[in-house]
Amino acid sequence: MRIKIKEVMKFSGPRIMLYHPIMCIKHVLTSLSAKFKKYGGL
Repeated sequence: MRIKIKEVMKFSGPRIMLYHPIMCIKHVLTSLSAKFKKYGGL
């Protein structure tokens, strides 16, 4: 299942910037904020 998910994301990952740029930016910001909370900043 993990291999199948990787294949789908390899295809659809770059395309999301064309179809849903705001959603993509929100996803990146959410990911970064979660990472900073987990590891305590820089």
